[in-house]
Amino acid sequence: MGQPMVVIERGSGEVYLFSSLEDAEQYIEPIDVERQEYEAYDANGKPMLMELVGPQETPSVRLTAIPNAAPQAEEVKGRLRTYFMQDRRWKADYDGAELSQIVRALLVGNARL
Repeated sequence: MGQPMVVIERGSGEVYLFSSLEDAEQYIEPIDVERQEYEAYDANGKPMLMELVGPQETPSVRLTAIPNAAPQAEEVKGRLRTYFMQDRRWKADYDGAELSQIVRALLVGNARL
């Protein structure tokens, strides 16, 4: 498994978890980057920059860490908690865990920490 990624839709707060940076880049559509539909973070809460690269006719999405940006682990953890409480995938033992542990547990089917 590569570096897990968290992508959050700005309007709805819907959360998408990806097992790697490459998976997230393939999922996000160029039009969504243009419209600034999503926020992206690595599994430690570091904000990611979304940009389009390549030919204008067929651009690709690239995610890179924003230089000098402070990790927002607690904020991201709170947003995951709110989202995953709705369908009962949030486990009580996640509350005291690191964001990266929570993301990995959710990716493998809600395994206990």
